[in-house]
Amino acid sequence: MKVLFWGILLPINLKYVFPFLKKGLKKIIRKQVLRNKKRRRLNKYIFTVLIVGGIYLFQFCAIDFLIEKYTFQLSSIIININRKNYSGVVEKADYSGIKSIVVDKGKISNTPLSSDYGRFLRTFRWSPFIEKAEKSYGIEKGLLAGLIMQESYGNPLELNSGNDGGAGLMMFQPGTGAAYGLKIYGSSSATGRDKIHGHELRDLLVTNKYNYEILSTIDERFHVAKSIDAGARFITELYGNHKSWDNAVSAYNRGTPALVPQSTKHVRKVRHYQKQYLVYLKGISKNSFLSKNEDNE
Repeated sequence: MKVLFWGILLPINLKYVFPFLKKGLKKIIRKQVLRNKKRRRLNKYIFTVLIVGGIYLFQFCAIDFLIEKYTFQLSSIIININRKNYSGVVEKADYSGIKSIVVDKGKISNTPLSSDYGRFLRTFRWSPFIEKAEKSYGIEKGLLAGLIMQESYGNPLELNSGNDGGAGLMMFQPGTGAAYGLKIYGSSSATGRDKIHGHELRDLLVTNKYNYEILSTIDERFHVAKSIDAGARFITELYGNHKSWDNAVSAYNRGTPALVPQSTKHVRKVRHYQKQYLVYLKGISKNSFLSKNEDNE
């Protein structure tokens, strides 16, 4: 994407920007009082390099900002279009065997998947496991829920939209999931992208008709309790290594924390969903559409 932008900007710079600068530079340099031609020529080159370098730096920063902003918006639109049929299939999964808070299926299916409230409803179902993990590992309240809302929309059978091998509530890659004690389907041990494994997972879900009971035993990244506990241990370890929750959330997404984690899209999103989760949690009426499922997990 950046190469495309530079390819467009280069001829524009050559035709319009640099000739204009050249004329201006000549006028400035003529006014300088210099002792000899060599010094005048050297100053001319230095000044030109600084100006041209400044222009490219400004353009680079502007392009970087625009790409992050509009690529995210475009990808969100594409993902939401692709999910129109997919989300309906996923919510046919039967989670009644899990000891959780049961949210009316009609309310879930009628709430947009990517909306704040839609993410909350789907994630809130697993609040007993989330709260237990946050208390057990000393995680900031609501942070684990915010991470789940960002990573998987609260859907235990979620797969990465790019088929990169990430799966489950915590969107574990196969190698990372195995490192935290989860049983992984297939032979992949990748901690980064593995599109072959990603396509294998999607075929697995279709073959087993999105049956949670079966899938959660084949690949424990789909297992609600086990994946949440593994994710909690992972984020806690990252917190210990990097000394702040923002750093930990950033490292969860990219391996190592960004220089300024708070400025990254992922950290901002997780923090936003964390706040929304806690706000909805305070205002929720458990007698209206929620009930306890006392079945065993």
